[in-house]
Amino acid sequence: MPLPHSINEEGRGTSLSLSAGDLTFGPLCGADVDAATRCGLDAWCSVIGGNSFDFSANDITQMEAQLHAFMMYYAAGQADPHDLLTLAKADGAVVGFCALDCSTSYLSDLCVDPLWQRQGVGAALMEDARGKLRQVGQNHLTLEVFAQNTRACSFYRKQGLEVMERKVKYDPLLKRNLLKMVMRQVL
Repeated sequence: MPLPHSINEEGRGTSLSLSAGDLTFGPLCGADVDAATRCGLDAWCSVIGGNSFDFSANDITQMEAQLHAFMMYYAAGQADPHDLLTLAKADGAVVGFCALDCSTSYLSDLCVDPLWQRQGVGAALMEDARGKLRQVGQNHLTLEVFAQNTRACSFYRKQGLEVMERKVKYDPLLKRNLLKMVMRQVL
């Protein structure tokens, strides 16, 4: 099954690039919920599509609904004050986001629109997250990554994170056990 995407016809095949100052960062607001959901779904589908998972249209629809609910949770102000969802925008369009629990130094999500990957968006989001953790006195950043997501694993290593543990963990979205790597960086 082809994976869904939000790229319009004008955006296909174009070369996207960023220069310093092109990205803006800020919290999620209600007007950004749909775009952030789409960004997360596109990023997620780009990973699972390359890992031989067999997903139905219903599975993708359920994932989209869960991502939307996740975004609404933040947009509605229901998240704990230590839980931050930061959007990265280029020319006002959502190109990535990260979710960070500042009380535990845990980065739960980092998603970049596939068209904007390898353009510095992920690195900029990581630096923003590290800065926020330093501001609240944290001295490390921790995350879990799907071990088969080789691009993300390589990216995190380049960002200075080290593998602390490998474990099998049930993923309720994918409805299966997955090998996860726990990675950590001292700040």
